Amino acid sequence: MSLKIGGFQRNTLIDFPGVVASLVFTQGCNFRCPYCHNPSLISLPIFESPTTYNSSTLPNNNNFKLTNNTLNLIDESEILAFLKKRKGLIDGVAITGGEPTLQPTLESFCFKLKNMGFKVKVDTNGSRPDVIENLIKRELVDFIAMDIKSNKEGYRYLIGASEQIGVEEKIDIKNSNKHALNKTLNFSLIIKSIKLIIKQSPAYEFRTTCVKPFITSEIMPEIGEMIKGASKYVLQHCSRNVRMFNPLFFQKNNPYPDPFLSDDELAHIRLIVKPYVQECLIR
Repeated sequence: MSLKIGGFQRNTLIDFPGVVASLVFTQGCNFRCPYCHNPSLISLPIFESPTTYNSSTLPNNNNFKLTNNTLNLIDESEILAFLKKRKGLIDGVAITGGEPTLQPTLESFCFKLKNMGFKVKVDTNGSRPDVIENLIKRELVDFIAMDIKSNKEGYRYLIGASEQIGVEEKIDIKNSNKHALNKTLNFSLIIKSIKLIIKQSPAYEFRTTCVKPFITSEIMPEIGEMIKGASKYVLQHCSRNVRMFNPLFFQKNNPYPDPFLSDDELAHIRLIVKPYVQECLIR
């Protein structure tokens, strides 16, 4: 069984701090964030099925396709062959998604990369702390970036919301259970991942894509308490002009006329959360 890869970017200078890297996009996510910029990576693959790979050349990061509900996945061996040829030009590999920790072969893939001499970064939503812990204990990861989505109520909404989130009524994250499709994720897993990363990860950052109503000035103190003591926290704008998982979220049913935060609003939020962490940046 190999890693289910939905996209690949040969070179990146921004996704792995201080490292010239390649970027691997894994297929499948257990969250349903309406503002997700990689919607074709959300569908979970059937891990027992053979990989489909129809491209004669190594795809770039725009090769995210769903054709007749069949995932066009990139063969892991193609990625490893490319990386082997680029040793000395590329120093690391960042693994993002989707949600990489859902992949049964993530540890194996990281081991292969480390054995080839590459540094490894893993992006995660923090829903599987046991996987994160194993990666750290086995020294298979050099950097972890964890997304902080919202407060507890916001997570309940993002984890369990249907694909038509916000269509029938205005978003109310405090009454999110009525939208639930998946109630199996305990919020304590998110907190466990945060504490684990702070205490044990070789290097890390927490980051938040700022979108109302999941990120507001009222919610930020709760997030501050969640990540209290972290060495680095990054706030980032949500891009407007990209393909998103649920564009309807940004239309009339969102309780905020403009869910996107302005520069001033982001700066204000930074001031609120800054006392909780050692460093807070806007990216």
